[in-house]
Amino acid sequence: MIGYPVRPGVYLTNEVFLYRVVGPGSSGADDVVELEDCYGLDVVRVRARDLRERGLRVVTPASSD
Repeated sequence: MIGYPVRPGVYLTNEVFLYRVVGPGSSGADDVVELEDCYGLDVVRVRARDLRERGLRVVTPASSD
């Protein structure tokens, strides 16, 4: 969809903010993803095209072992 896994529970960052993928908002010609802002806990719907343009990268949480 946007070049990296966009499934619930995946974390994304732009090196300033942290987002968690809540789920797909819709599918079709203009895919939408629901993102939770991990600081404000707001959930917003963002077009997949806009995510690509923002250059977000996937964050892998550290193991709790």
